[in-house]
Amino acid sequence: MGNNRKLNDEHSRFLEEYVEQHPTCYVKDAMDELCKEFTNLSINHSTVYRHLTDKLSFTLTRTQPRVAERNSEDTLEQRRQFVQSIIEQSIDFQRKCVFIDESAFVKNMVRPVAWSKKGTPATVTVPTIRGTNLSIIGCISFYGLIALSQQVPGTTGSKKRKLVDGKESGLPHGTKSSHFLLFVEQVAYVLNKHGLHNMYIVMDNASIHKTKQVLDAIRKHNHVPLFLPPYSPFLNPIEECWAKIKKQVRKTPLSSNDSLATRIQVAAKTVNAKDCRGWIRHSEKYFNSCLDMKHI
Repeated sequence: MGNNRKLNDEHSRFLEEYVEQHPTCYVKDAMDELCKEFTNLSINHSTVYRHLTDKLSFTLTRTQPRVAERNSEDTLEQRRQFVQSIIEQSIDFQRKCVFIDESAFVKNMVRPVAWSKKGTPATVTVPTIRGTNLSIIGCISFYGLIALSQQVPGTTGSKKRKLVDGKESGLPHGTKSSHFLLFVEQVAYVLNKHGLHNMYIVMDNASIHKTKQVLDAIRKHNHVPLFLPPYSPFLNPIEECWAKIKKQVRKTPLSSNDSLATRIQVAAKTVNAKDCRGWIRHSEKYFNSCLDMKHI
């Protein structure tokens, strides 16, 4: 019997299963494994590639690494308990919660993709820029962006400035924990100023968020700390706020005359209450999956 040069349904099932189990494999890897399994098969690289893309609808896209603990049994159980607690306490996730997080901004932020002629690499010229990468702490709510503050990452003596909701002000020197404490005090002040009392301050479970000083500051202003389960960024709607701000920042590369802090400040002004409400509702859509302990 001669060698078979056509791929049938059995071959398709094998290829589909192999690629799903080995998503970073090369086409040659899939072809070699297929030929090992079906020894009478004689095919080439292009045939397998076309079959993967046209017949099985696979496409090669940028990977999104996930740590194994993201969907461990312990993590799934903590997510279930978190959502169950919100339901049992009748916490209004949309109107009674504010969401805090920190994100890094680098000087040479550019779009991760760019146009180029076929066969030529996509390159973007980035000027040499003086200055420092920034770490930004932010807080959003159903009512919009509450506060945004910057600090220079990796230092203990850097100034932290208020970027929105008031005049720029220098803050005392200190550690990351003290910077975060000052930010929490700032958020509590804004909430109380607008008559938003007994709010839940939602944060991830980083150690600097759980210090006695931070917890005391939150409770002193009659608010309640609420910690997210680990490896669950989709439950914090401010993640989408960062995505919008960073998209605005990286639209065009910074020039030598640009300030990263100014670019962030301008981008932050595009965030409105409608955005925030949509992001909060989107996070809420994961509640049922958390209760069912599904992988996310």
